[in-house]
Amino acid sequence: MDSTNKENINSASRNSGETELQDSKINIDFSESEFDKKFKAVKEKVETELALGERLSVIKLIDGIIEHAWIIRSSDIHLEPGPKDISVRFRIDGMLQDVHIIPKAIHSEVVTRIKILASLRTDEHQAAQDGRFRVTTESNDVIDVRVSIVPTY
Repeated sequence: MDSTNKENINSASRNSGETELQDSKINIDFSESEFDKKFKAVKEKVETELALGERLSVIKLIDGIIEHAWIIRSSDIHLEPGPKDISVRFRIDGMLQDVHIIPKAIHSEVVTRIKILASLRTDEHQAAQDGRFRVTTESNDVIDVRVSIVPTY
C-alpha cells in the first residue's frame, strides 16, 4: 500500500467517524453546580469574617460556621481550643476534618454566643452543659443544633 492509499483510508475513516460522532454528540455542562456555588459563598463568608481580625462579628462568624457545616452535610461541629487558637473541625462521613482556625482572643465570645443560642447559663464555667437551638439559613433551611459544652482546664 502506498502513502496516498493510506491517506485516503485515514481520511475516509475520519470522515465516517465524524459522521458517527456528529450523530451522537453529548453536551457536557462544566459550569458550577448550585452546591458548588453555595459551598464557595458560605466558606468565603466565614473566611471574610475571620479576615476582619478584631473587628469581626461573632454572630456572623457562628452563623457562617453552622451554615458551612450544613452545606457540606457535616454531622458534628467541634470547637477545640489550643494554646494559640481554636480549631473548628467538622465530622464528615465519620472523619473529623480541620476546616477553620479561630483566634484564641475571641474564645470566650464564641462560647458565650453558643451558650446564648442554646439558652445555657453563661455564668457557669465549671460544669458541663447541654442544650439545643434552631437556625434558619438564608435559603430557609431549618437546622436543629444540639450543644454540649465541656469545661477545659
